[in-house]
Amino acid sequence: MLDSALDLRDLGEHRLKDLTSPERIYQLGSGQFRPLESLKQTNLPAQPTPLIGREQELDEVLALVRAHPLVTLSGPGGSGKTRLALQAAAELGEEFRDGVWFVSLAALRDSKAVLPTIAQTLGVTHQETLEQHLAQRQTLLLLDNLEQLLEALPRSGSFSGTRLC
Repeated sequence: MLDSALDLRDLGEHRLKDLTSPERIYQLGSGQFRPLESLKQTNLPAQPTPLIGREQELDEVLALVRAHPLVTLSGPGGSGKTRLALQAAAELGEEFRDGVWFVSLAALRDSKAVLPTIAQTLGVTHQETLEQHLAQRQTLLLLDNLEQLLEALPRSGSFSGTRLC
């Protein structure tokens, strides 16, 4: 049991080296400490095998994401679009200070559920909107299976620091 006079600050979830999932970290005391050196924020699924034989395509996707706020990978089902996008997102992780996030939309059938699904994945609180949450962040969102719900895609530049892949 902690002394109630001690200050306990919730620092949120952080990814730590050698741990597979994020852990909630707390700071004991009210002193100022240097920022945590945790791994970048991400929920990208770990890939069981390396990406082999797609180096040229990967380089092209990396260049496109660095140059454009919205990149779409298209092709027939089963051609490896998601795997290629996941590899690109993993390699770009260090370039987005507020993280790289994978949002699977495959199970959705209603376009009205897209933005709430993205907000839930990012941990947006009820006190803010998704737009407010992303407004000051530099984030990469990998939206998988968005093609079936295109009408849900925001039309404005409201996510200015956010890249969509």
